[in-house]
Amino acid sequence: MTMSFSAIPRAVLASLGAVAVVLAGAATPANAVDATLTPPTHLFNGYRHCATDAEQPSYQGAREGLLVEGIPGVTETTGGARVSVRYQVWPVADPSEITTVTRDYATPGFEAPATLPASALADGQSYAWQAQTAAGAAVSDWSTPCYVTVDNSKPANVPSITSSNYASEAWNGHRYEYR
Repeated sequence: MTMSFSAIPRAVLASLGAVAVVLAGAATPANAVDATLTPPTHLFNGYRHCATDAEQPSYQGAREGLLVEGIPGVTETTGGARVSVRYQVWPVADPSEITTVTRDYATPGFEAPATLPASALADGQSYAWQAQTAAGAAVSDWSTPCYVTVDNSKPANVPSITSSNYASEAWNGHRYEYR
């Protein structure tokens, strides 16, 4: 079998491509960090600050799931590391019913959002959730739990506002007519 001159550069490029794929695999979250992992900070649910008091949870609608996020923590980074962030949610009434969602390829110091599935969240139920930074077998401690109550119920009647100080068809106490 004879190889043409143009086939040789293609064979070299194919070999370099195979090496690149192997090297790209070496930078996965499983082994990308040579540092100490810390629990995620700046925790939010539904773009609202995490409530850490079980007696005063945040109230959120979750028809399409609940967006949660935190900023994964890593100390002594060796540059450009990617990590994963694990989120666990459970009903406050039944802590054994845990649902876990993982956000892979997160960058330490930047938001790592994930959506907790709507199928795991019942209307009127209170939940606790927490986050953990992970890189391969290395994991941080879990964050302090956040508390949220799912509220997917619309009011039976549309609320109205009345005021003796302002007429219903006035703005800032002035009546305007549109022509």
